[in-house]
Amino acid sequence: MVVHSGERVYFWIRKFGAVSSAGLIIFFYALYVLPMSKAVSGQDGFDGLMVIVGALPALGFIEVLFILAPLAFHTAFVTVGGYSSSTNVFSYPNYRNWIYLAKRIAGIGVVAFVPYHLFVKRFSYIFAKDGMSYPSLASGFSSARVEVIYFAGLACMSFYLGVSISAFFFEWGVATSKRSRKMFDMLAWVVASVFAIWGISVVRAFS
Repeated sequence: MVVHSGERVYFWIRKFGAVSSAGLIIFFYALYVLPMSKAVSGQDGFDGLMVIVGALPALGFIEVLFILAPLAFHTAFVTVGGYSSSTNVFSYPNYRNWIYLAKRIAGIGVVAFVPYHLFVKRFSYIFAKDGMSYPSLASGFSSARVEVIYFAGLACMSFYLGVSISAFFFEWGVATSKRSRKMFDMLAWVVASVFAIWGISVVRAFS
């Protein structure tokens, strides 16, 4: 079987795209959700942490390198993948096909949610009078519409991350047996559930 150079390039782009998309979500949680988790302990601890985070000299560079750049690649990856592949859940309604379709939908959710957080929440607070403080975030999350957007966005990110992790082991030949595939399928749901509960609990801490 002859593999053309174009197919080989697409193969590696697909591999890198899956890793990059998972990395985007992990760094999103590390840069935004993890610091915001301090809100669970109260306003004083959160505001003190935000002063430290806001003073980091390389924060903007980190956001560009680990959030905006992977987001651009993920957007292109999801767009190209949507045009170059098709789903057949109605002809073959098995678990893998439904998960693949759900992952594509979640990927679109990630593309919409991350810019929303960055430009409507993260960057707008840079120019706010009191910065990214507990009262300002609590005021922002007091809207039911904002809460729903964050619940849906974090659910999409969590699901996409969990499925991407299991897909990584499938595609790289780690999960070859039926038993190992079931094990990594369970891992995907565990990761998705943990990250979703974590993110939603942080949002609820401000309401």
